[in-house]
Amino acid sequence: MDDFKENLSFIKLSRSNEGFYVCNASNEVNFTTEEMYLTVYYKPHFEIKEETIWGWEGRLVNMTCVADGKPPPSIRWRVIRENMPITVNIEQNIFPKYFYNSDPRYVLINVTEMTRPLYLSYECDAVNDLGSDTKRIHFREGHVPPPVRNVSAIMITATSATFYIEEAEYFQGPQIHGYVAEYDIRDNYNVTSIHDNRTWSIDWPFTINNLKPNTSYLIRFAAINVVGYSGWSDYMEFYTLEPSPPSTPIWETISELSLNNTLNISEVNQAISWRLSDNNGAPVDYYTLKYCPIDAEKSCKEQKVESDGELKADMTILEQNTTYLIELVAHNYVGYSAPANITITTPAKIIGQARLSAGALIGISVVVVFLCLLVLDLLLLLWRRQGIMATCCCRKNKNKMVSNLQTRDKKGLLKDSHDESERSRNNRPKEYEYNKTTGIITGKHSAV
Repeated sequence: MDDFKENLSFIKLSRSNEGFYVCNASNEVNFTTEEMYLTVYYKPHFEIKEETIWGWEGRLVNMTCVADGKPPPSIRWRVIRENMPITVNIEQNIFPKYFYNSDPRYVLINVTEMTRPLYLSYECDAVNDLGSDTKRIHFREGHVPPPVRNVSAIMITATSATFYIEEAEYFQGPQIHGYVAEYDIRDNYNVTSIHDNRTWSIDWPFTINNLKPNTSYLIRFAAINVVGYSGWSDYMEFYTLEPSPPSTPIWETISELSLNNTLNISEVNQAISWRLSDNNGAPVDYYTLKYCPIDAEKSCKEQKVESDGELKADMTILEQNTTYLIELVAHNYVGYSAPANITITTPAKIIGQARLSAGALIGISVVVVFLCLLVLDLLLLLWRRQGIMATCCCRKNKNKMVSNLQTRDKKGLLKDSHDESERSRNNRPKEYEYNKTTGIITGKHSAV
């Protein structure tokens, strides 16, 4: 524990108090440490109090009676007959042979015709010294759904058909989770036994796409649950329509789009796109966008987008800080779709303003760093005569001074090595002097 207390006590003990505890005792002479582990006991508890388990021939069923409790609880099973619990004697009843590894918490049943008498309701009790808890399990025989009876077509276009399937009446089996359809052109049923099929989850609309316009189709349905497929329904005939103008385009979902289809454009490159329209039997060849400012004094702008291109509005042709009404229509050889409208407001900066590329940003960064180093070196030169420029300037001045001295000393009178050797050889002092301030060489005893 991270907390340090002189006296540790629990007014109400909970399972979170379980763990290791360390006690330290010390005085001026020495200290000692003791460690203990606190175990918290609690009565059994089932997370799921009641459940239904489905079985059918060939399936392995697992009925579990696992409770959380400390000390570990013992398990007792009861059969419920006509709402009257009857305790099962696990030593004499047929139930024990289904215990997994003789553990009464796990009952594994390989469902066969011989296990049909086990389709009953059960209760299992988990018991320890602190209490008990009960779980109820309903073991039921599962069946496939009944055949689909009530189907109706609710929307038919030139290339699609959407159906409504009424849910089956109550039946003894797991719930339906999907449907499957088999369909084909009516004339093909006399030619082949292989037909198109489509499967849906129960949460999706039952729609078939990519159909041929002005054509008669036959379709039939079956329901699906975990047990299997129901029988097929009767065939249903429907007719697709003649080709027509495309469906109204749908703008892509935009989180900032309000209920009145108004959008504030926050960035220059924010994309406003739409989905490909249903062609209704005639392929969409292009889309037309019309941008009309709310201000009546400004003229509208148009944009044409090919259907095989990127379906996105061009924001770069719009003016800044302006509200536009955008009208979008799809076109095929039959005509134009109904318009899809949206209102946008552009930001108060130039639309289409070019942004710096990554290379340009790197180049600018290098120039800035170079200028900073140059300024720093200049400050070092002026302040302490150090740095690269100071080194170059001092070396140049030194070379220039030496060159000037050598030019003035045409007779070699200032060569130290020569003077020293001459003085040593002749053992006499120099007879000349050099004034470093004026650069004039005079005799030592000269009056000048």
